[in-house]
Amino acid sequence: MRFNKVAEITGLMFLFLKRNVLNIGLLKVKAFRAFMLGVLAVLVGFLSFELFGFFESTRSTVEQTSVVLDSYSCSIFMWTFLVFIFVKILFMKKGSFLEFTAQMPVTRKEKNLAVLVFEIITALSVVLLLSCSMIIALIVRDGAEFLTRIVCNILFNCVTIYFVFELCYSLLGLFFDVMGLKDVKNIIIICILSMLVVCFYLVIIPDVFLSILYTYKDHTGTAKILIYTVLAERYGLLASCMLFLAIVALLGLLIVCIPNNDVDGGHQYARIGGRRSSVHSMLWAYMKAFIRKADTINYYFIALFLYGMLLFMNMENAYYTILIVTLNALYAYVQTYSLRYVLMQKRYHVFYDYGLLVLSQVLYITLLSVPICVVQVVRSGSILFVRDLLVAIIFSVVFFTMAGILFPAKSENPFSAMMGILFLLIIGIMAVAVCFFLKLNEMGTMVVMFLLSVASILVSCIGMTNLYKKRAVYKF
Repeated sequence: MRFNKVAEITGLMFLFLKRNVLNIGLLKVKAFRAFMLGVLAVLVGFLSFELFGFFESTRSTVEQTSVVLDSYSCSIFMWTFLVFIFVKILFMKKGSFLEFTAQMPVTRKEKNLAVLVFEIITALSVVLLLSCSMIIALIVRDGAEFLTRIVCNILFNCVTIYFVFELCYSLLGLFFDVMGLKDVKNIIIICILSMLVVCFYLVIIPDVFLSILYTYKDHTGTAKILIYTVLAERYGLLASCMLFLAIVALLGLLIVCIPNNDVDGGHQYARIGGRRSSVHSMLWAYMKAFIRKADTINYYFIALFLYGMLLFMNMENAYYTILIVTLNALYAYVQTYSLRYVLMQKRYHVFYDYGLLVLSQVLYITLLSVPICVVQVVRSGSILFVRDLLVAIIFSVVFFTMAGILFPAKSENPFSAMMGILFLLIIGIMAVAVCFFLKLNEMGTMVVMFLLSVASILVSCIGMTNLYKKRAVYKF
């Protein structure tokens, strides 16, 4: 294992992120980047101010603040778990974007370790972003008094939990490879992890949370499950750091030793309807381009599994799991560029192309949702939910397609998709804030969503026009 090669590959990933994600689409416009950072700073500042006011109004003591941070570890666990699943879903495309390493004198283990390091940095960044409001509020209020607890409960726990999940993921992957299920192992593993998330949330996390509160109530000190914090209290932060490094090194060694061929990638398309089939229209060509994608099949099976699990739990709106398939809209523009080239040979119209792009996705996702709708109708005896589901599909396709146009994913890399999702998340938070402060009713909320959809369509068409003028060529 040559760690300098691992560092080089990780550095190339960051270079790829800088050149092909942060300098593509709207992100290359400095004013837009400043706007995004400004909105993010305002949201963090607002939440930090609210948390600071909460701690001040309750006049919490050192012990009370400590138990809040200890209980916060449960949230860190769930966030890390969810981010892990989310990253694994997005990084199912890592085989395609790691093609640049094919000619490099590196081993598969070095590639795997580099990808793992990059995934952990990504996950840790998301968790720290979610936790930065509390961190800022406590530092402003108490200075560095809780810094050790913050490092142990957030940083150390997040990285360790991610390594444990990665080890379990690798072991399950090895098992399914031995069983001859290489092509579908990622779907199965993600379904298993999704089921575990629900089990942890409903069974284990509440017990852990209560045990932390009972230690505070009984004045028995920090809960033993928070091993890093307990060690830091007894022997100092350095001892906790040494244990953290030892555990991470051991877990990392075990992960690297497990055979893993995921970086080699897999089939991007599934064979449907034999080797050849006639195409009667561009709309059918667009639909077939989406349906044949292996990612579409993966997302669909994940959606069906989650629907069955939520149905077992008697969730009323379980049918919304089909919206997972709309995540593929983040790559819809780049996936159909070869078809777009055919349109460009004649007389290209942006609105016609955008109509094909959106309508084809709505049609095939609606077609895939038929089994779920049938089960839901038999179960509930009503078909009124179909209208709401269709509206949700249209909205999701419109918004995710816009994100895919504004942040085009060169080589279908997962990073542009993450930036698009972050962009949509910020828009969603702003829309929720507007509805909350204006105290809008359901009709008012629908009007806001409609206006956002119209704006998304216009922005998407403008973006497609600019990309057409520049004759952007993407590598598939």
